[in-house]
Amino acid sequence: MARAPFFFCVPQEHILPQEDHLADPTNRAFTYFVAGSAAVCYTSVARSAVHRFVQYLSASADVLALASLEVELGNIKEGMTSTVKWRGKPVFVRHRTKKEIESARADDKVHLRDQETDAERVQKPEWIVVVSTRHACKHPTQQ
Repeated sequence: MARAPFFFCVPQEHILPQEDHLADPTNRAFTYFVAGSAAVCYTSVARSAVHRFVQYLSASADVLALASLEVELGNIKEGMTSTVKWRGKPVFVRHRTKKEIESARADDKVHLRDQETDAERVQKPEWIVVVSTRHACKHPTQQ
């Protein structure tokens, strides 16, 4: 049976003096190169991890698709209202008549809950777009 070598009995002449173990000044550039390369690699990995985390937190494609809404205004005749859904909420698009526009402008001087004037509320006087902040009630009303 073979015995394992015993290294504690190494002759003294085989042990190098402590001065020979000092760092070689010509080897310093290589050490800095390796340390710098490692720093670049770690920075790249950290940047990639942060990028993936931010992508994970950003909105998905289906949410971004819900962010925009297009309504064909040519199909809405004067005096009619079209209701569409946007982000799960009803949006009412009304093609106002001249009488409705005049009535809304006359109400600008009346003290209302919302202090916006009709000119501030609409871009074009003949159209008004209202987004409901609550879902429409679907149960029958009690009488």
